[in-house]
Amino acid sequence: MRQSLGPVLVGLGSFLWATDALVRVPAIAKSDPGFIVFVEHLVGVFALIPILLFRARDALFGLGSLKNWLACLFVGAGGSAIALLLFTEAFQFLNPTLNILLQKTQPITVVMIAHWALNERPGRRFHLWAGVAIVACIVLNVVEAGSADLGHSPALLKGIFYSLGASLVWAVSTVVGKKLLTEVEPLIATFWRFLFGLITLSLILLYGSGFSKMDTLFDPDYRFTYLYLGLFPGVIALWTYYSGMKRTSAATTTIVELIFPVGSVVLNYFFLGSILSPLQITFTLVLLFAVTRVSVENPA
Repeated sequence: MRQSLGPVLVGLGSFLWATDALVRVPAIAKSDPGFIVFVEHLVGVFALIPILLFRARDALFGLGSLKNWLACLFVGAGGSAIALLLFTEAFQFLNPTLNILLQKTQPITVVMIAHWALNERPGRRFHLWAGVAIVACIVLNVVEAGSADLGHSPALLKGIFYSLGASLVWAVSTVVGKKLLTEVEPLIATFWRFLFGLITLSLILLYGSGFSKMDTLFDPDYRFTYLYLGLFPGVIALWTYYSGMKRTSAATTTIVELIFPVGSVVLNYFFLGSILSPLQITFTLVLLFAVTRVSVENPA
């Protein structure tokens, strides 16, 4: 029973991630992207504190070494705060579905970084499938750029830069987090990820006057947005995904988590009017297939 529950939990976490843009994109039109991400982390920290006090109070500060503390700091500041901020900023300039699809380049970067940093040899056909995925990614962006008005091209390029930047930071964070989780409990690592992310975002907002949107915390129109983003694509999605991943093989996890990009394409089409051209749909399928092959042949 526990084994069969694994793919269900992976699928649930992936589906919750797929709903993210439905709430995040409308929120960006009304609030500051940095403040949205800040409140997500604030909600995450307050949601995790009672769980930690009940289950892992004595282990909270027992990370064991300076290296583990630095890893938590990087995962929180980089992978949680900066990457999510870049991802959120990209929605202002980029087709929401394309922004999410560009995140699927992460497995390629993860394998390359793991090969360099952890001496993990990539699979025999890694370069083939990585090349196919990169070509598909380029075509998706070229088609998007070709369909944009000349005056919107700089904004589009900025969106692509933000999106790929988020993908890169998340990929490095994945490698660091993988090493960290061999020595630190996932619940503890998750809490410090959110807390260090919250501290980083506080400094960013103080520097950029992002706290000017503080009044939206007390606006009923925003409460659902902030709570939903912080809890469902945030804490709950992470918990269900990692809980399911423990009970599921790497190959099965890779297949099931396709619910995230495929679900995003469908949901964004119906609820956000985010449309891909037939050529983009074709190369979306090529990208997802190639990245799936990379993940299956190079399991984390």
